[in-house]
Amino acid sequence: MAVILSVVAATLITVGGRFLRDSLRQSEQQQLYVAQAEDMARAGLVDTLGWFRRQPGIVQACVTCQLGAVTTYGATNAIGVTCGQPDDAFAPTLNASVSDTANPALGIVEDIPLDSAINTASVHFGRYEVLVQPNPGAVVANAVHDTSGSRVLGSMNGLGQSWQITSSAYIYKRLDYTTGSYPGPWNKAYNQSPNVILARARMSTELRKMSVNYPYNITAGVFTDKVSKVTLANNYSQISGTYNSSSLALAAIANGATAKANPTGATSTNFTPYSAGAAGVTVVSGSNVIPLSSDNVFGMSLNDIQFIADYTGSASSPLTIASSWKLSYFSGNLTYSAASTQTCYQGIDTEGILVVNGNLSMSGGVSTAIYRGVIYVTGNLTMGANSEIDGVVFMGSPTSTTGSVSMAGNTGQQASISYDPDLVSEALTKVAVYRENISQRQILFGVPNL
Repeated sequence: MAVILSVVAATLITVGGRFLRDSLRQSEQQQLYVAQAEDMARAGLVDTLGWFRRQPGIVQACVTCQLGAVTTYGATNAIGVTCGQPDDAFAPTLNASVSDTANPALGIVEDIPLDSAINTASVHFGRYEVLVQPNPGAVVANAVHDTSGSRVLGSMNGLGQSWQITSSAYIYKRLDYTTGSYPGPWNKAYNQSPNVILARARMSTELRKMSVNYPYNITAGVFTDKVSKVTLANNYSQISGTYNSSSLALAAIANGATAKANPTGATSTNFTPYSAGAAGVTVVSGSNVIPLSSDNVFGMSLNDIQFIADYTGSASSPLTIASSWKLSYFSGNLTYSAASTQTCYQGIDTEGILVVNGNLSMSGGVSTAIYRGVIYVTGNLTMGANSEIDGVVFMGSPTSTTGSVSMAGNTGQQASISYDPDLVSEALTKVAVYRENISQRQILFGVPNL
């Protein structure tokens, strides 16, 4: 009896060990499938961002009316106008030169063989779907939606400034290779028998479109809240707005009272256009003046800008702008000076959009401190010898009070700000593109198909 029990026990241990090893292998394989599904979902988000960036300008559908929160799109509004729904602008197509999708009726869809580059030689496939919102039709929760009205101050759905993107992905085993009428090369869909789904994943994110808005349609080299906050130390400290007949050197946007006058130290040599009556200055003041906040200038908060920036920095993390025409964000006081102990701050010569949530100091001295494009500063701007900004400067603030502008060049080493709409336009084209707000990316789920 003891011998029999020993044999039975040994058999059970062997079978149990095999069962455990098989279970572990199966679990590891399921985890692999889930990871692949998450990668496919991520690829769907990236592909959709690429689609938005390929479109000319802003992707917007509804510019003449606002439907508001509705359950059925394609409705008629109160004045009898039938509008396209806010999500209509997301409309990928079959394109001979740029393959947007394998199924435009569904959205951005791709089926990718995983075992081989040849479809018929592959057993495992990855698929992602980024769905369009049907019009007319009930709201599809996981479709692409314009969320400008809830995400952008003063905006509305349909203006294309913010989009919510959801990508659903599948890893599946194809067992039917017959071709037919189903969109794509196959007769049967990925989720039709005998094909088998192995894992599913879903991710979502937000795409934001940056803008550069001139307050009250004024074009000027410098925007601040009060003329008195701008100081030119000498004739080697220059602000020029003379790019065309309508552009100015300085615009003061004050929520309150401010006088139109030339800034401290301005002369016909260092401030253009100049006259005793302050021809180069315009003032907008009153009790309800729109502040120079990042929401009003860029269409998004400083926090959102931080999460979409190409380069970021702070007091504890140096800002390195590695290439031109990028969006850079710095939290704290940023100083460019030849005397800096950090190489990345010993000089700057680049283009793009620079947002400094703090003070900005530029002094080239024996080196160069040049920035072309758009600069937004929430603190004070100080410019010393051999420093130059070409484009536009916004002295920003969420309230009505902005920082000061102090410029002090010297002989042969000027400190200058020159309004240049061409550089601002180039910054809009190359930098203010659709970007992913990484703080909004979420893995909604990733599961094996048990």
